[in-house]
Amino acid sequence: MERPAALSEFLTAVHAALAPTEEASAKQAVERIFGALEQPALVHAAEPVAPPSELADQFSLALRSAATASAPIANLASAFEQLAPLLRWAPRPGSDTDPQFRRNHVNTAIVGPTGLEERSDVIVGAGLLNPRTHYPIHSHPPEELYVVMTDGEWYRDERQWYCPGVGGVVYHPPNMTHAMRSLGAPLLAVWCLYVSR
Repeated sequence: MERPAALSEFLTAVHAALAPTEEASAKQAVERIFGALEQPALVHAAEPVAPPSELADQFSLALRSAATASAPIANLASAFEQLAPLLRWAPRPGSDTDPQFRRNHVNTAIVGPTGLEERSDVIVGAGLLNPRTHYPIHSHPPEELYVVMTDGEWYRDERQWYCPGVGGVVYHPPNMTHAMRSLGAPLLAVWCLYVSR
């Protein structure tokens, strides 16, 4: 089965953006995730859902900012822009208990059970936060990698809040408590989870 060109280019760009990581556990996660992704899966032709207009404007702003960064992030921004018209954006499930957070963030599943490419072993998606928005502290069994496309702050218990910088790779082992927050600009990040072990 062949992937749509826009999806293939996006995944190639995500892989390239993750490649510079030096943390051994993160490198192993990259190998697991992109090893699994070598075998394409069923492409799901769902109707795209654009983010609400304010968040759509913030997404465009974040992509323009990322386009001025180092080559791997600029290339990822370009690939993301090409893929964007195919995506379905929605608030995080369960966020209806916090109306302010629900209004100020949106996620998209790109690969995974509800993604463009439907599979259960790997999930690739992206999250966008309006300026000055806090993504709640959470954890989950799958290990996770983020590619940081715009500035923001990240949290994990043993580090507290820190700024990985644009182009930074953030790795969370299984069940690691973590969170993120935007500062004076939108925060855009791509995330990858390895579900099968």
